[in-house]
Amino acid sequence: MNRVFLTNCRLIDGTGAPAVEDAVLVYEEAKTLVTDKRILYAGKAALCGLEPDSGDTVVDLTGYSILPGLINAHVHLYSMGCGNLETPYITLMYYRHLAESLFTGVTTMRSVGGSDNIDVNLRNAVETGMLWGARLVTCGSPILPHAGHCFHTRGSIQCTGKDEFARAVRQELGKGVDQIKLMYSGGAGGNRYEGMYNKHITDEEGKAACDIAHLNGKIVSAHLSNDEAVRGAVKCGVDSVEHAYNINEETAAMMAEHNVFYVPTLAITDILKASEGYQRQISQASIDRLIKAHPRHMEAAGFVWKAGLRKFCTGTDTIPSDMFDGTYATTYETELLTQIGLSPLEAIQAATSNGAALCGLAGVVGELKEGLVGDIIAVKGRPDENIHDLRNLDMVIHDCRTVFSNVPGYVKEKAFWPFPAGHDRLYGLESRWPVD
Repeated sequence: MNRVFLTNCRLIDGTGAPAVEDAVLVYEEAKTLVTDKRILYAGKAALCGLEPDSGDTVVDLTGYSILPGLINAHVHLYSMGCGNLETPYITLMYYRHLAESLFTGVTTMRSVGGSDNIDVNLRNAVETGMLWGARLVTCGSPILPHAGHCFHTRGSIQCTGKDEFARAVRQELGKGVDQIKLMYSGGAGGNRYEGMYNKHITDEEGKAACDIAHLNGKIVSAHLSNDEAVRGAVKCGVDSVEHAYNINEETAAMMAEHNVFYVPTLAITDILKASEGYQRQISQASIDRLIKAHPRHMEAAGFVWKAGLRKFCTGTDTIPSDMFDGTYATTYETELLTQIGLSPLEAIQAATSNGAALCGLAGVVGELKEGLVGDIIAVKGRPDENIHDLRNLDMVIHDCRTVFSNVPGYVKEKAFWPFPAGHDRLYGLESRWPVD
């Protein structure tokens, strides 16, 4: 057995509990992609009954905090401009984005809308050890009404009437998806004829979709932008509200009463903080809509927090390697949560154990506890007190294997690097791969 002892660190376990000072975490190092290795101990060093022997590795993390690997619960692995590309190329794009996400500290993500059943097959390839990348929870193709939000996006399933919505859910279940995604209302990425705050799915259609999903034990998430849409979706049984760009306090209270998950995706409307390369990937009309929506979006998310809902999750509506305000999207989203009322520790919980619960992975990932999967990151500083310290990412461990480490005395080269030699940073959707 080759164990790794992470010593002299502060341990933030992801549950919302205060950090453990002078902590140690021990895990058995994995040597293969398919592994059942787990955390052996996580807690106060004085209470640890394990001692390193000659075959073990001891890492001194003085000055560092360790956290669970981050969970991005609202990801699209494709570029919006990929509609004319062939499926094999898009598949490679998906995998590239999934793999490079590990270097941002994101070890689990939820794909909330894709095409060609790529996300399901990619999930299976990662789970069986064919490929190495972040853990993937899949929602398959987005389900929406004819001419609804993103009807022009590759992979969407368009329906009219409750029977067609029920059939579409069953179709996705047959493909092996983990969850269901509905496009319930308008949005910034719609065409110029679409209102951002229209409601597109009737209550009858929404209930039919939710009933079939719930009969099969599946969570339903919905793209939602406004009061009417959010209220209708929650009444129909939607389990997770995504975005909620423009809602009032009454709607926020209803969300709290029904105890739904909430993934606000605040970074996506803070579009002016995105890198210039990212902004070039979307239309000027969408940028204008996002800029206009951002102040109200932040206020709406604050209403939900003040209403008492505590099932906030971190999601970005983009890929984790996209850059916002000079840092990775997931990190920036977590920072924004502290601007609408969450403490740094609560924001970290949104990016870890809350996300695990939404992804159906509670008790597997999202916490640093004995018996859980070894998804661990180390950041210099105290992010539970200063959330911006999340930017100081120096080590990522996924499934008890080191992705990379810049920790003094334990420098580990990147286990793989998806970019050509000479590239020293990730570029997200800025990456330009030549296509004829």
